[in-house]
Amino acid sequence: MIHHVVILLGGAVIGGVVAVLMTTMIFFPKQPVKVGPWVFHGFFYQQWPKVMEKLATVIASKIDVAVMVEQLEVETEVVTLFDERFGNILDDFKKEMPMVAMFLNENVANAIKDIVKRQLMKLIPDLKKRLSGRFNETIDFTLLMQKALDDVETLAKEELRRPRRQICWLGMTVGLVIGVLELLIIG
Repeated sequence: MIHHVVILLGGAVIGGVVAVLMTTMIFFPKQPVKVGPWVFHGFFYQQWPKVMEKLATVIASKIDVAVMVEQLEVETEVVTLFDERFGNILDDFKKEMPMVAMFLNENVANAIKDIVKRQLMKLIPDLKKRLSGRFNETIDFTLLMQKALDDVETLAKEELRRPRRQICWLGMTVGLVIGVLELLIIG
């Protein structure tokens, strides 16, 4: 009778230990540990460089920063900012060149404002093209993925906490079932 209980409990314990070990090996150890001829390294850290490269490639292929920048509707913001700041520009002109202040009546100021605004609007498409090229050259999605590693690890650990418990219970249950089968075969 005790032999039967030992087999059942042993199967459950072994199944639970294997399940805990498997789910722990996802993240630990962070650095490879050599034990005899075996090297243990958390699957997440062992595979992360490959996954990161592939994920960065996928993200880079799906996100075209240049197109996104060129599609930005900034004209309204530029006009609004220019209208808000044009008074400051005129005040600076008057301070820097007091003689100009004599000729800057409201009609002249509005004419200057309209001319500068039109020229600014003509600059926006060129500015977008230059910025989009710089963004594509500057943004390194692989580097962004490397920087996100700690956040991904923390998030994954939090999200996997409940499934990990379920896997452990499943391992114990499978071990118990194997113990029952063993008793039926031996028994």
